[in-house]
Parts: sequence; structure tokens; C-alpha cells
Amino acid sequence: MATSSQIKPVDSASGDRSNRWIDVVLDATSEAILVINEAGEISQFNRCFVEMWGILPAALEQGSALDICDRMVQLLPDPLAARDQFLSLLAQSETPPPAEIEFPDGRIIEYRWSPRIDGGLISGGVLLFRDITEVRQARLLLSDEVWVNAGLAKIRRQLAWSSDTSVMLHRLCEATTEILECDASHTYLWSPEESSFLIVAGDGDSAEQWRHLQTAEPLRESFGEILEAFDRDEIVEVRSEAGGAVRSIERQPINLPERTLFMALRRGEEIIGFHSACLRDVEKGFDEQQRRLARGTAQLCSLALENARLVQELGRANRRKEEFVSALSHALRSPLHVILGYTELLLEEERDLTSTDPRDLIRRIDRSGRQLAEMLEGSLAAGIDPKVGDVSLGKVVLSDLLREVEIETREIRQEAGLSYAWDIAPNLPALQSDADKIKLIIKNLISNAVKFTDEGGIFLRATARDTGVEIAVEDTGIGIGKEAQKIIFEPFRQIDRTEGRVLRGTGLGLHVVRQLVDLLGGTLAVESAPGEGAIFRVWLPAPGIVAS
Repeated sequence: MATSSQIKPVDSASGDRSNRWIDVVLDATSEAILVINEAGEISQFNRCFVEMWGILPAALEQGSALDICDRMVQLLPDPLAARDQFLSLLAQSETPPPAEIEFPDGRIIEYRWSPRIDGGLISGGVLLFRDITEVRQARLLLSDEVWVNAGLAKIRRQLAWSSDTSVMLHRLCEATTEILECDASHTYLWSPEESSFLIVAGDGDSAEQWRHLQTAEPLRESFGEILEAFDRDEIVEVRSEAGGAVRSIERQPINLPERTLFMALRRGEEIIGFHSACLRDVEKGFDEQQRRLARGTAQLCSLALENARLVQELGRANRRKEEFVSALSHALRSPLHVILGYTELLLEEERDLTSTDPRDLIRRIDRSGRQLAEMLEGSLAAGIDPKVGDVSLGKVVLSDLLREVEIETREIRQEAGLSYAWDIAPNLPALQSDADKIKLIIKNLISNAVKFTDEGGIFLRATARDTGVEIAVEDTGIGIGKEAQKIIFEPFRQIDRTEGRVLRGTGLGLHVVRQLVDLLGGTLAVESAPGEGAIFRVWLPAPGIVAS
């Protein structure tokens, strides 16, 4: 079997040398070459042609162009059509544009005919074949890549249009419907209040459908199926007939089958929602390029949602900072004015102080100074994140410490005109903790109770509980609603805005309490309802006590 280019032998030695050079040139090319002479016979061919068509060199040397053509077309899906196409090509006297044929194995071959004209008549020619499978695939991939990148660029522009989450997600749904060529698109986000995913944006629905989507109660079990699928892939395609899983999620009033592509929206590893693209024609489906675009869309949307959340958090932090500065300046102004006023009074040489006891003025200055110091201490405690290393551990006899707190808070309690009761259980276990921080916790809770109690009283109880000690501060004040209980431990929060009530302080007291309780390894809980007062329970661990 020949393994190189074959040339009909000639008699001259120079012709042999020329033919050998032609052998080398033809075998070096990547194109399959078949040369036909004026008699319609195969005069030359190269190794690439033998490998491409699988025709033995002996058959090529002995067969005519028509014989070889018949053998070639047998390898193609439609032999008769391919034979007619080849014969039509060989009959052309001018070089036609390249044509293509596709093998059953997926190979795409481009071929060209270059006729040789002698006296105006066709006198043979050359057939060139080139495998363009990889080139065509590369072009398709490049085209797909351009399409996906263009789609993601448009998605990115829509997400950057506004930092408002609602506006951003509605524009995302509009862009998804257009770019993925789907009939509708929706976005669901997790709602802690409802313990479920709720629809927040959509496109492609009628007004009636959209109203129904917003008011229909979602089925949580259907969401669970989607979340399980998200463990395997970032996107999940679901085909649903009437009454199927997706239909039960969206509760459409019009009973249509559909195919839906769900995209996971994440914050780190946590799924915070999902975005969907819906086809009402179940036979269409989503191709690989659309799925790639869907994956990119989910990633961009997750990033945009996180950025929007951070912007909102930054805005809230700035507002709280402004509230803090305003509250702190107001709270500091009163004791400063007292200190400066009485100091000025004492320094005036000409003023007659015989009717006023200077010690009383000094006591007032001292009281205002202590009030100012406590405010600054609370503000610093809230502004600096405490660490475990900041704790000064030591033996704390709680009964002794509470008596000190009772003395130190006597003045603030007397000014409020409220009744007080202290109930300290005997034989409380000693704590291994930070006495100063426990004092600050209790004083802040008492101060908070005084602030929100107009009449009635404040009660402090200390009892042994589980493996530690519980300190409860109860008041008969205005109480705290459930929604407010979620935010009262955040910094700069002052929840009461009732008419006629003047709030004092910086809104940091309960935040400091939360920080310090956590630092000491304890727990903090609140029990309250509007108009029914409040109970704050602080539990601190005691060493050496084993739970029964």
C-alpha cells in the first residue's frame, strides 16, 4: 500500500526527479488533493486525501474520476445528491466558490474545484479538500461567546441603573425576558417575616396575573424542591405541565404548561432568593448559550443585591451616626451647662453667697460631672468593640455589688419619683467575672427603665438559675412592641416617639448591655408588650455549678 503521493510514471529521469519533488510538496500540505487529467483519470493524489476518504492508493491509481467519485459519495449522508453535486462541479469551466459537505461523524469538509482549460475546453483540473471542522467550531464558539458577553453587559447595565433594590430587580426581569427570549421573568427573595420566598419583581405577566402572583400564598414545599436542586447546580430547569411544581409555586390564574429556568441568588453560601426565566412553549427549552447567560446573570444579580444591601447598611449607619451626634450633643449640653453655671456662680467675687450653701453648689457640680462621665463611658463602650482581653476577671460577690449599684443609682431613682424594690436571693453563688462591666450592665438597664417609666416602679431581682445567676430588671413603663424588640439592641436606637415625651441619652445604653453580656459569656432576653412594661433578664455563668 502506498503511503505517499502517487504520480503516474514517466520515462525521463528528469521527470522522475520532478515527480519526487512534487511528492514532497503534496504530502507536506494539510489539504487533500486529487488531480484529474484530460482523460478523466486520476493523475495525482496525496497522503491527506487517502486519510480523509479512506480510499486505497491502488484504487486511486486504477480508477477513473467517476469511479472515485462514486466511492466518495458512499461515505456521505445523501450519496445521490452528493454525486450530482460533484458531477455538476467537475463540469464547470470557471472556478466556483468553495462548497461544503458534512460527514456522518460531524466532520465538515470544504472543497474547491480548479479546472484546467485548454483551447476553451475543460482538460482536467484539481479538487482540493480541507477539514474545517475545528475552524467552524471555533467560529461558533466565538459567536456564542460574543452573544453571551453582550447579554451579560446589558444585564450589568440594568443592574447598575439604580441602587434601589425594587427598581433594579424589575429592570433585571425586563432584560431577562428580552435577552433570553422568554415569555416572563420573576425574582423571589427570602422574607424572614414570612419564612418563605416572596415574589418582588417580574415582567411579561398581564396585570391580572401580576396581582395574583403578589397576593397568592406561596407553597413552601415547592421552594424546597428547587433549593435541593441548587445544591447540584446554580441553575435548574423545570418542565411543568398544568398543575405541576412550578405552577404550584407561581399560582398563575391561567392554566398554561411551561418550562422555567431558575437561577440561584446567593450571599456567600446562603441562598437569599432566585431569579427565573419562563417559556410558555414547553417544546422550546433553553440552549447551552442561554444557560451560560443565566449563570452569569445569577452571579451579577447576587453581587448587585449584596452591593445594594451594603449601600443601604451604609446609609443606615450614617443616619445612626447623625442621630448619635445629635443625641450626644444634646445629652452632654445639660450637665455641661450645670457645671459651667455653678462654677461661674462660685467664681463671682461680688455675688453674695450667704444665702446659698457653697457645698450644695459643689454637690450639684459633682452630680453633673458624674452624669457626664457616665455618658462618655457608655458612648466609648458602644463605640469600641470590646474584646475578651479587655475583661478583668475576679471574684464577684453579687449581693455586695448590687448594694453598691443601689447606692450609686439612688439619685437618679429619687429624681424620677418612682417606687423601687430590690429582691436579692440569699446565698447567691460567687461569679468569676468583671465587676465593673456587670455594674455598667445593671446601671444601664435601670437608667433605661427610668427613661421609659412615667409612673409605677422598677424592680430588680437576682436569683440563681441553671449554672449561673439571673438578674432581672422590671419596670411598669410604656412597654416595647415585637417589631421594636428586634432593633432595641442596635446602636443609636431610641424607639419611643410618642407625642410629648422627651427622650434623654444617646440611644446606646441597651447596645452597650448587649455587647458586655456577650463579652462575659452570658445571655440577654427581653419580655414586653406595649403598655405592659418590660423585663430585661441577664444571665451570667457561675463557675463550679453543674446543671441538674
